[in-house]
Amino acid sequence: MRRKKTDSKKEPIRARDILINLSLARTALAKLKNKGKEYDPLIDTITAIGEDDPIPASKDLQRRFSISPAKLKKWIDTLYEDFLNAIRTDSTVIQYTRLDHRICIYGFRGFISFLCQLPITPRIGEAIDIPFIGAYTTGSRGSYYVYDISYEFGDSIMTVNIWARQGFYNKHFEYLKDRADFEGQLSKVKSYGMTEYEIEKELKAWYK
Repeated sequence: MRRKKTDSKKEPIRARDILINLSLARTALAKLKNKGKEYDPLIDTITAIGEDDPIPASKDLQRRFSISPAKLKKWIDTLYEDFLNAIRTDSTVIQYTRLDHRICIYGFRGFISFLCQLPITPRIGEAIDIPFIGAYTTGSRGSYYVYDISYEFGDSIMTVNIWARQGFYNKHFEYLKDRADFEGQLSKVKSYGMTEYEIEKELKAWYK
């Protein structure tokens, strides 16, 4: 018997959360201007927000535009809906003109991260040799392996985060780490700040 589908009512999205989202896609948002919509002044305000600037309060926006709270909420909701519809249907709205790599390295002596631009992205399990940070991270050579990769979609800049640590890739070791995370023994967040030796010691204690 097929189970009846029930629709759960979603809570309205807060205006502040929408403004934060749109402020992180200013280049794409600017493409929605001059489409005959009354929220154009709101687009100008959002695209003018700098990375270190606070998000304007609703009361400040109401005074700036001389509109009521209900009118401002309508502008914000309509703009966000139009933005989502635009990126769903038009691949040119969001375009990443630059690809950066952030290398995050854990060594025996310390942690370091730095930005660079690479011609290719190393894959999980691959060995990487970065000799110019070896003295800082390991006290010797800069030999590491990639154990995780994550991606950040910014405003026209995409950043690939490459997480690496001293040592050599071991599939069984990675399996035990995932198992420990699943069982609540060792979370991935906690293991980020540990050396491979420390993680191995913990895993051996749990999985003898």
